[in-house]
Amino acid sequence: MGRAATSPQACEEEGAEALVARASEHMDAGAFREALALLDTPAAAEAGPAVQLLRGICHYELGEDAEAVAALGRARADAELVPSADLFLGLIAQREGRSAEAEKAFAAVLALSSDGALGAAAGTLLGRSQREGRLSLAVSLGAGYDTNPLLAPPGTSPTAAPPDAAGQAAVALTLQPWGLRGPYARATVTGRRQARLSAFDSAGAQAGAGWRHAAGALHAAVDYGWEGVLLGGAPFLDAHQLALSALLLPSATGLEGTYALRQDAYHTRASEGFSGTRHLGTLELSHAFGDALLARLGYGAALASTAAPELSHLEHGPRAGLSLRAGPAVRLLLEARLSLRSYAPAAAREDVQLDGVGAVEVDLHARWRLRAQLTAMHVQSTVPAQSFATLAGGVGLQYLTALF
Repeated sequence: MGRAATSPQACEEEGAEALVARASEHMDAGAFREALALLDTPAAAEAGPAVQLLRGICHYELGEDAEAVAALGRARADAELVPSADLFLGLIAQREGRSAEAEKAFAAVLALSSDGALGAAAGTLLGRSQREGRLSLAVSLGAGYDTNPLLAPPGTSPTAAPPDAAGQAAVALTLQPWGLRGPYARATVTGRRQARLSAFDSAGAQAGAGWRHAAGALHAAVDYGWEGVLLGGAPFLDAHQLALSALLLPSATGLEGTYALRQDAYHTRASEGFSGTRHLGTLELSHAFGDALLARLGYGAALASTAAPELSHLEHGPRAGLSLRAGPAVRLLLEARLSLRSYAPAAAREDVQLDGVGAVEVDLHARWRLRAQLTAMHVQSTVPAQSFATLAGGVGLQYLTALF
């Protein structure tokens, strides 16, 4: 049972320390509006600048940046609270795309609080502010090896379906004029060159734009994207997608739902039957165990209506993921997905697909990141020729920077 609502008169009779303690309990539970109701009383104001710090944090979490900046500015009157206030002022600047201001604020916090949790958080955020701004650039180079790039069924001779290595590169630009809220646009160019299977050399481009909205615990976005792919130097794929997403994150536990409508047009004779429309949806529950571990569990589904009727299918299944921060600059990522795919009755085909991904990311520098990844895929089909297994590994170096 929660505590009954407290009247203004009762708040006046309650001591400042008790009010601040109760407000902190509300904040820990993600009830920031309720915490503000206590912190805005005259009795709580007797606690001085500490109350202003808590008020600033509440307004920040509610997405009320102007009110947060005003309260955090008043909290800076206490020298001991300056690092904490500056950390949140930097977060606000980062959210609004002012990367230079965010970088300055986080650097100041790190200088004053190099040890402890506050200093660790400032160091992490400082690196992020150097990588993400109103206009951000990402350049990556990598190489990989695939044991079955042709997705051949078991028993196929190595000469008919050889393993292969490949090199790849990508350049991406992201524009977000007002930071993490409001409109944004993105563009990416990619290239992949096979060591042996030159017919599968590919080049691609992606572009998109959308709008992000954040109000308190609710985050939502609408996104349009286009993708074009050349395979072996010839047009292969032209795709358009409209996606909607909503995330409810009141505390350490979040719930996210996504829906996408995708139109694929394949241009080669061998693949044109896959052209058509796909509806994709996911529902995912996440929980953060402190600052180091994030766990996700969800379910996804896709309905494909293709040009070749026998390729139309319904796919669904569970998925799970873990993200572990193993140190200030190291992250471990694990993902797994099980998909049950049923094709149109005329095809008399059903597939079971299991995917697994493991990756390690290491921040070599504020703007340089190393990533090593291993991916496994196994498909068991009632049509033997469509069964396959493959194991692919790769390593890549990425440069990320905020241009302004």
